[in-house]
Amino acid sequence: MKSALSFVALAGLASIASAVVPTVNIGNFVLNGDFVAAGGSSRTSSGVPNPFDIAMPGISGAEVRSYAVWNTLTNTPFDSSESIITINGNRIVAVGANAATPDLCWGYEYTATYWADVTGLLVHGGNNTIFAGDTGTGALGEGVSLLTVYSDAAMPLQNIDIFWNGVPGQIANNLVDGENRWNFSNPYMGGPAHGFTNALDGQLGSDDFYINGGLASGLYGTFAPFDAWIGNVGPYYDHAEGDFSPFMAFGETFMDIGTPFLDSDCIGHTFGAIAFVIPAPGTFALAGMGVLALARRRR
Repeated sequence: MKSALSFVALAGLASIASAVVPTVNIGNFVLNGDFVAAGGSSRTSSGVPNPFDIAMPGISGAEVRSYAVWNTLTNTPFDSSESIITINGNRIVAVGANAATPDLCWGYEYTATYWADVTGLLVHGGNNTIFAGDTGTGALGEGVSLLTVYSDAAMPLQNIDIFWNGVPGQIANNLVDGENRWNFSNPYMGGPAHGFTNALDGQLGSDDFYINGGLASGLYGTFAPFDAWIGNVGPYYDHAEGDFSPFMAFGETFMDIGTPFLDSDCIGHTFGAIAFVIPAPGTFALAGMGVLALARRRR
């Protein structure tokens, strides 16, 4: 495991920002296989970290790479009490960190996010015990996500991209656009597209979930239109996962995904992934082309 923390400390965001911003691709894989993801809320009622479990799905093949992403609302970004967590008794030091202002409407100066490579440290098909979240500095936990890319020779050849928010724009409140732009390492050529994203600070409020300008609220584990993010994974934390291909177009090289700034709730997105088939040479995989391709809006 790496132990050096590379900071991406960001100045205050503009009061109104509507352009989606590219995320950082922290992993690209072209292999026969897929990914699994899971998460949990790191917010506690006591105001101090408490251990909690994240049940990770099983995998049908061999682990290739695993990631952890965790998040806080804080006045002290990059403090060791926030940038270091434990997973299954292993001390995890963030290798990437980002903090942006404003926070998600809780009166803190920053929303902070961290990621680390945790390959070989996760339990697949069982519980993973996490110690992270609220700290002695007063920071509020905003959830932990785990993701594993795995190989399986019986599965199709896929392009798998893993995204994290290394630039401003996708840690957002209602004044800052909460949509991410995912730039694919290879173009989408049709067929199912296994997608995943997290959502910070889900609670009852007015917020929606969009993929390429199409309303996706109520799909992929989100609750419903106008209340897409209500803390389904745990208090103030959500995930969406499923086949995103109905919102994608043949030949597409990027995707805009998340919560737009015009909604009244405060939602942030810091982690995501997509996997789609790379057709064999000489084939033309049209199945699953985006049914909303002509109707969607682009920024």
